[in-house]
Amino acid sequence: YPEDALLRAQDLQPSKNYEIAGASCPILCSDIVTSSKGRRHKVPHDVTKFLGIEDRSPDLTDSLTNLMAIIAVDLPTLSKASFECTRKSYLKTCQHIQMISSDRHADELLTKLGETPFIMSLRDKKFLKPADVSFSLRFHGAPYLYQVSDELATEIKHLLKVCKVKPAFDACDFIRALDHLKKDRGNKKLSLAEVNLALELLKAVSESKGEG
Repeated sequence: YPEDALLRAQDLQPSKNYEIAGASCPILCSDIVTSSKGRRHKVPHDVTKFLGIEDRSPDLTDSLTNLMAIIAVDLPTLSKASFECTRKSYLKTCQHIQMISSDRHADELLTKLGETPFIMSLRDKKFLKPADVSFSLRFHGAPYLYQVSDELATEIKHLLKVCKVKPAFDACDFIRALDHLKKDRGNKKLSLAEVNLALELLKAVSESKGEG
């Protein structure tokens, strides 16, 4: 939204935690801190009451909606400052979802996120599906397989586990990656990087089969 835009009341995220949704929705609450100079602004109680805005933290539905808005951002096009702001908002949103969810929300989270590219890769500036990510990978498997960053593995490990992120990839995952590589390249000659990736994937398949 542009500065000084006119918005509908329902467009405003009712949240004390302004950072959580900062990348996806403007926020109207009783106490807002602008990120640039740390200035505080008070929204009069009569205004929030008139608009029906509650001063509360977002629930799971609101938080998932915010997360969907954040992962729709085209990361490579962002400036360094905007990327860092989006990264922080993304992390806080995921942490908030993890904090307010319980075992009874597992199916809802898996349905919403299980096939959704929502896991941020800082190195590649993209969001990844849970099936393409694991907590352990000894080689660089992009653009097909990725390791969860240390930050996400520490901060939102439970959420990632709920969404079926594996401790480590298995032989089927490595074969799937090889199949994608073949489809992407067709009959064209592989680059040196692609040859090295194919060799790593074949080695991983062999080692996985041996362990099995």
